[in-house]
Amino acid sequence: MGGFTAVHAMANTMPVADTAGVVEQVAALGKEAGYADVYPIGAVTVGLEGKQMAELGAMANSKAQVKVFSDDGKCVHDPVLMRRALEYVKAFMQFHREDSYYLERTAHWIERTGLQYIKDVMLDKKQVSEYAKRFEISQQTAQVDPWAQAIKDGFTKEFDPIVINPEDSHSFEAKEI
Repeated sequence: MGGFTAVHAMANTMPVADTAGVVEQVAALGKEAGYADVYPIGAVTVGLEGKQMAELGAMANSKAQVKVFSDDGKCVHDPVLMRRALEYVKAFMQFHREDSYYLERTAHWIERTGLQYIKDVMLDKKQVSEYAKRFEISQQTAQVDPWAQAIKDGFTKEFDPIVINPEDSHSFEAKEI
């Protein structure tokens, strides 16, 4: 009983998952094996070497639709390269903040608006720059965490604690505490 239904495969594969072709191959091999859904994590830099930005947009637009990027524990020592990568993260965060409903989870927002809409914005360098700048301004003027306040006010809609107690159930059903 139990097991995994989905796996995020890190970028430290051979070859490194730093191109659309490699992440598509990882996803296809996972699908072919059929044990769990496999979602490749794309490398931030080519070869995980921290020297040149990998093709993040191409991997995001590939059949694998990569949504997560990591150099898998290796540092990106080039500050300009890391700044460029972080600019995309800031832009995405600000885009989500401006375009989503208040307290709407990122996954729900992506599902509601469609991944292609988000990709179109995130691949537009001018819009990325504008969103990243607005994110910087927002961080200078307010550091209020709406989730912390919502939880303090008793918001528990999505976070009911559960416990699995095999002694109480032969089917291992989740039980509320």
